[in-house]
Amino acid sequence: MSLDLFEKWAGIDVPVHGGTNLPDGIRDFSISVNTVPVPVSVSDAYASAWDEIGIYPDASNSLLAAAVSGCFNIPEKQLLMTNGSAEAFGLVASVFLGRGKKAMILSPCYSDYEHVSRLSGADIISYQLKAESSFKIDRFELVSEISRYRPDLIWLCSPNNPTGVIMEQSLIDAAATAAAEYGGFVVVDEAYAAFAETAPPLIEKSEAENIIIVRSLTKDFGVPGLRLGYLSASAEAVRILGLHKPCWSISGPAQKAGAALMDEIVYYKKSWKETAVLKHELVNEMRVLGVDPAAASENSCGIFIFFKAPELPGGLSFAELIYEQGVRVRDCSSMGAPGFCRIGVKQRVDNRFFIDALKLVLNKAG
Repeated sequence: MSLDLFEKWAGIDVPVHGGTNLPDGIRDFSISVNTVPVPVSVSDAYASAWDEIGIYPDASNSLLAAAVSGCFNIPEKQLLMTNGSAEAFGLVASVFLGRGKKAMILSPCYSDYEHVSRLSGADIISYQLKAESSFKIDRFELVSEISRYRPDLIWLCSPNNPTGVIMEQSLIDAAATAAAEYGGFVVVDEAYAAFAETAPPLIEKSEAENIIIVRSLTKDFGVPGLRLGYLSASAEAVRILGLHKPCWSISGPAQKAGAALMDEIVYYKKSWKETAVLKHELVNEMRVLGVDPAAASENSCGIFIFFKAPELPGGLSFAELIYEQGVRVRDCSSMGAPGFCRIGVKQRVDNRFFIDALKLVLNKAG
């Protein structure tokens, strides 16, 4: 392996994620996933696959793909099952990017977009969203930047992680139209779309040939350990992306459990609405304490809250102080939003624990 190849990845580090192992007694608000109990039918389906542990899983994921297709009304030829959305991001970058290519990334955003783009060798074009505009996107300005830089791939996220901003259909269509002028593609990460409070998910509406939609079952169904996700695109794009996907990337037990999840969609849809109620309760309690969530996420994504960290005397770190009270929050610096934090919405007993910890931090600082 030549030194030139090593230099290609110089300075690239593993992205920072929430959900890492924590000591006992620490409640993890750094992740934003559904917290309702997984139905017994799903665990039974997972266990039933044990007898097949000695054979290779179905490489085409036919059972799982059919279940997802039926549940979300996506033609199977436009659907590719993946090992979480992380695998989908890597596949997209490997197919559409590389040395000499350009990726446009809106910031703040999920750090994996830049990571997989840099690993491919692509150049990064950063489009900085502004706090004073509540991190919302100006459609005309975005289209102008796309036409100016002509990126091969444009990474979008709706609701955006970490800000919670939901992108209007007209904005995404405008970006796709501008990119189509020169053969560019748009990726829309809809990991949190099930929890969107003010707009329907794009996946049910878009027919543009140059839009690739990525979904994670991790967030919707609260099963990060299963590693399940999918992407939806034109049949030809799905075919090409599928050629780059490793065989057997989804285990047999995960495929069976994932199919069982689709049978419980009524239960989960109810939980998505209940989570939004819990979020607004938590927002109101934070406001009483003088911590006002960023306007961008007030009526957007119901599974997390994005807020400016309280200013503490002596340069003390809010994330570190609340960790001392047994709560881990997501410091959004690694996602391009220094000074901001994000917390996942959990059940009432856990949300109460967060509020009590927040009170202690503010009292100590005061």
